[in-house]
Amino acid sequence: MKNLEHKFIKGPVWCDWLAKASKVGVSPGLVGNALWFYVGISGAQKFKIDSMVKDITGLSRQTISTSLRRLERAGLISVYPARGSYPTVHIHRDKSNTRSAHH
Repeated sequence: MKNLEHKFIKGPVWCDWLAKASKVGVSPGLVGNALWFYVGISGAQKFKIDSMVKDITGLSRQTISTSLRRLERAGLISVYPARGSYPTVHIHRDKSNTRSAHH
């Protein structure tokens, strides 16, 4: 495992999104947290993941793949597969569940 001591998730992070991902399951919740790491380093909601997702989650590549599919079925992400490598992921926000900054 690579050294994660100086790694952190740069916000803002949508807590409602994380709560929904956690309700999908434990592994999808872990993968969801790792996806926010990529949002922070890329500055975008669409990004290519790499082997760091394994280091962050401690999950196998197969479990990560299954978790991504489950998050996609839940409407939280879109996954764009890449043969022989990690996919590109796009995080979605459920606009119907958002509130204004004043609430």
